[in-house]
Amino acid sequence: MDLVGRRSIRSSTTTLAGMVSSHHSPLVSVVIPTCRGGAWLDEAVRSVLDQTLGDLEVVVVDDGVLGGVGALSRLDGRIRVITNPARGAVTARNTGNVAARGHLVAQLDDDDRWMPDKLEVQLARLEAAPSAAMCHTQFEIIDEGGVVVGPGWSGELTVRSAVSGSGGVRHSSTLWRRDLLMALGGYDPGAWPTEDADLFLRTVELFEVVFCPQVLVQYRMHGGQDSGRQRYRQVCEAAYRTNRLHEPRLAAACPGVKPRLVQRSRQEFVKVALDSAIRAARRSQLREAAGHLAWMLEVDPVYSVPLLGRRSIDYVGRRVMSRRGSFSTTV
Repeated sequence: MDLVGRRSIRSSTTTLAGMVSSHHSPLVSVVIPTCRGGAWLDEAVRSVLDQTLGDLEVVVVDDGVLGGVGALSRLDGRIRVITNPARGAVTARNTGNVAARGHLVAQLDDDDRWMPDKLEVQLARLEAAPSAAMCHTQFEIIDEGGVVVGPGWSGELTVRSAVSGSGGVRHSSTLWRRDLLMALGGYDPGAWPTEDADLFLRTVELFEVVFCPQVLVQYRMHGGQDSGRQRYRQVCEAAYRTNRLHEPRLAAACPGVKPRLVQRSRQEFVKVALDSAIRAARRSQLREAAGHLAWMLEVDPVYSVPLLGRRSIDYVGRRVMSRRGSFSTTV
C-alpha cells in the first residue's frame, strides 16, 4: 500500500463520541460466521446477548449449515441471519462485516464465547485510544464441555511481536472500528487459512492496536476443529505465502530481529513438502516427488539440505536393520 493510501486510511478514523450520537445504527455489530450451528453456536450467541453493553446487533452468517439457523432471529430482535451458501470462512467473515450496521465490529467464532463485560471493557479502551483501529483481549481455554482447562497467551500486538509470532491474538477477542476495517480491505481470501494473521499484520503496520489484559474470551478446543495432514499442509503453505508477502516490509520495520514467524512457516512447509515427496516416490510418481523436492529447496535451502541428509541416513539405517533382522531370522 502506498503512502497516499495509508494517509487516506488514517484520515478516516472516527471518534467514538460521534459514533454514539447516531440514532439509526447500533454501536457494535457482532459477526458470527457458522458452518455447523448447534449448541456451541447457541452459547456464542447467548454470550453476546448477555453483554452489559446492550447497544448491539448480532450478525450470524450461515455458511451452509444443514437445516439453517434462521430460528435464531426469533430469539431476539437484535439478531440478523444472513445466508452465505457454503462459500467458506473468509467470505463469510467479509459478508458479515459488510452487512454490519454498527460503528464498531466484533468478531466471534461460533464455538467460542465471551465474558459479560467484554464489549464494555473494550469500548472504554478504544475511547481512551482514539487512534487505535482494533482492540483485543486476553483469553482462556475451555474444553468441549465448557470447562476451563488452561490460560491464554495473548499480549501487546506490535509490528515486532507480529514478526516474531509472539502476539497471540485470538480472533474472537477482536473489536474493530468498522470504517478502518473496511478501509484495510477486510480479510484477504488469498491468505486463507491464515487470513486473521494476515489482517493483524496489515493493521499493526498502519495503526495502533490496544490490548486488554483481562480474560474476556473463552476459546474452545475440541476434536471438531480443522485438523489432519491435508489441513496442516494447507496451513503451512498459506502461512508461507502470507509471510513471504509481508517479510520485506516487516523485516525493514524491525531491523536486526529474526522473523521467527516467517522462518517457522518455511520450515514447517519444508517438512510437509518432504513428506509429500516421499509419498509420491512410494507411488512411483517420480515427477511429482521431484517437484516437491525442488519446491522445498527453493523455499529454504539452508534448512532443506540437512533435513534431506538426516532423513536419508535414517532411511538407510532402517533398511540395513531390516535386512539384518531378516538375515538373523533366516540363519
